Amino acid sequence: MKQTFHRVLSALLILAMLLSNLVLLSYAAQRNTGKRHELCEELSNQAVAYYEANGFDYDTYVSYEGEISGSCLKAVNSELFKALQELMTKTMTKSVSYNSLTSYWKDTDCSNNSNNAVLFYSDQVSGSYNREHVWPKSRASFLQQDGGCDLHHLRPTNSSVNTARLNYMFGNVRELLSGYDTKDYGGNTVLWFKGDYTENTPEESKCGEDLGMVEVNDNIKGDVARVLLYVYVRWGEKNLFENDPDAKIGPNDNKNNGLRVMNDLDTLLQWCEEDPVDTWEMSRNDATQSVQGNRNIFIDYPEFAWLLFGRKAAIVDPAVCEHLNVTWHPEVPAGCYDEGVKAYYNCDDCASLTLDGSFEDEVKRTDLILPAAGHIWGQGTVVLEPTTTMSGMMSYSCTRCGAAKTAVIPKICDGGEDCPSDSFTDAPAAGHWAHEGIDYAVENQLFKGITETTFAPDRSMNRAMLVTVLWRYLDEPKEGENAFTDVKDGVWYSDAVAWAAHQGIVNGVGKGSFAPDRVITREQIAAILYRFANHMGCDTDSKQELSSFPDAQQVGSYATAAMQWAVAEGLINGIKSQGVSYLRPQGEATRAQVATILMRFLESLEA
Repeated sequence: MKQTFHRVLSALLILAMLLSNLVLLSYAAQRNTGKRHELCEELSNQAVAYYEANGFDYDTYVSYEGEISGSCLKAVNSELFKALQELMTKTMTKSVSYNSLTSYWKDTDCSNNSNNAVLFYSDQVSGSYNREHVWPKSRASFLQQDGGCDLHHLRPTNSSVNTARLNYMFGNVRELLSGYDTKDYGGNTVLWFKGDYTENTPEESKCGEDLGMVEVNDNIKGDVARVLLYVYVRWGEKNLFENDPDAKIGPNDNKNNGLRVMNDLDTLLQWCEEDPVDTWEMSRNDATQSVQGNRNIFIDYPEFAWLLFGRKAAIVDPAVCEHLNVTWHPEVPAGCYDEGVKAYYNCDDCASLTLDGSFEDEVKRTDLILPAAGHIWGQGTVVLEPTTTMSGMMSYSCTRCGAAKTAVIPKICDGGEDCPSDSFTDAPAAGHWAHEGIDYAVENQLFKGITETTFAPDRSMNRAMLVTVLWRYLDEPKEGENAFTDVKDGVWYSDAVAWAAHQGIVNGVGKGSFAPDRVITREQIAAILYRFANHMGCDTDSKQELSSFPDAQQVGSYATAAMQWAVAEGLINGIKSQGVSYLRPQGEATRAQVATILMRFLESLEA
């Protein structure tokens, strides 16, 4: 009996060993023999055999049409997308498990024939790593069981780096954003990121959700872009660089917010171009094929990244390109409301852009965009001459788009007894820049003097006064409730502030306060009048660049559009000092200045 037991035990041990060997064999993968950052200049022999065995004809595939609009949401229906997807799908003969990934990576991601792996994002070698979905699971729906468990997609990473990367979309953080964070690993900065980056996208595109943005080192950007392209095509993820308003949920997913994983198409292609395929990446493609059966075609033929979206392939190294195939793009002038494009040269071989044709200093595509220019009204034509008792009328026509507007010419004031400001001893004389504005304010009962005989033109005006003037102009509407802690009920401006807040004309100064007695600044006037004009249904599209003013950068971000509009409409003309005109956006506005601005503004409403 004892002998039988030993025989059974021996048999069980042998069986266990055989099963163990089978498990090891199931995890066997071809070794990666390539080198990081050694430029790959040709397909591997294994890749050539793969494409020959699967009837891949290069000339046929490059003839398939991509999506000429450049939309990743639309490109999934293109002829080229479907052909690439079919190739990578039908040759994927094995799906790996999530738990088995680490057993493969010692071969597929090894460096210098060691058992350690090259850590994704960090680009450093280590034997300690965790699993990373390069395409975040929260933004994915692989629509198949274990769809996300794909060796082309899952990569080994350092856990702390992976935590910092989180699920943010990829983009050029250092170029686009400020106030970002960084993540260091092994003595090097490997990530630049801003987790609270939010974009005002249309409602159907997940308006208000945090996108976050992360940038990786330049020498890993191409690897990232080609992984994302693979997932986009192989697994049909639509939200590559556009938000998907109709995101699907797959069998392994508990969330898919549909937010894009790359900032835009230009960034995607830039990363592909600036970090080309190295021999390590090609060898990893070989190793992954030995396990799954399929390949990432964007590693073998990077040009399909461009062709897929209707772009000419940038497959020539710009450093050695002779720029013999150059296209001239004439200038598209910016319209009053529409952006334009500068005249530029484009090399069709390497996709380089230059403004002068020398190709010594290349430019980015975003540098070619001209901002909307705004209206050019010209000098105008007098339609009706003003008199001492009646205002006149001026007609303007935009020399760019033909739009028309009219403006009131104030009646001629001689400063005599009929002058509305004649009773004020401190009012400027007729001919002074502020005289007509003060006359208008007094005559239309916008605001009065501080006494029967003094107007105090140089005294500052506070926030409550301006809001009350606009409220009176609309016959004192009773709308809204007071929500500000520093505005008491029953004060002369209470109803005016409640109305203005209700209509979104004022927002307060923060922490529930309005600061009614605070002196109003010139940029606050512009912002309030801009919102009031929108409330009145007026056209506020006219904008003028502020770059001619030395202090333009001092304009607050909340007031930039309003100040551009106010300058374009001639409401704010700047303050001259030693021959230079300044905006003085933070400067206190005097009663004379406010009277003049209100005259220009209200007369434009009535024109």
